[in-house]
Amino acid sequence: MASRTYALSHLRPGADFDLYDDDRSQNFHGLQKDFPSAAAAVAATRRQVLLFGGHPIQALFSASNGGMTSGAEDVWGGPPLPYLPSRPDPYDARSPARNWGPVKVSIDKLRTAFPGLPSAIAGIDVSRNGAERAATVTFVGVDGSSYAIGGRAFQQRLGLRSTYLTVSPTY
Repeated sequence: MASRTYALSHLRPGADFDLYDDDRSQNFHGLQKDFPSAAAAVAATRRQVLLFGGHPIQALFSASNGGMTSGAEDVWGGPPLPYLPSRPDPYDARSPARNWGPVKVSIDKLRTAFPGLPSAIAGIDVSRNGAERAATVTFVGVDGSSYAIGGRAFQQRLGLRSTYLTVSPTY
């Protein structure tokens, strides 16, 4: 139902195509084995889709989330969607992509990624959004200066898997 709903909600009349055949359109690469229970579920839900307010929902998924899903408002901004809340995901522990760290980052790499860091760092503060992801990472200098960067920029500049992170300085 989720895949069917996703496809329906992304129809683009007048365009050359509706969906990409890669991860831009919630691509699922399938399983190595067919499961009779999955085939039965598809058959039992034939022609059914998921609606909210009379419209197909944004039926989104992720391969791995570190054990906590993100609410729509934390990913795209805007109002929360009641059907896409942030919540614990105990099933992520089974994902082959579940191990996100710890990742050690040297001070040299930090200074290369963030040239505005204080010369001597006294502490690091991580403010979090409703999904417990880093919204802002702030480095505080011993001289009282500070350098703040958005959680997503922090993640991307350091090549981390997610903003679902903890910063533990080693002095």
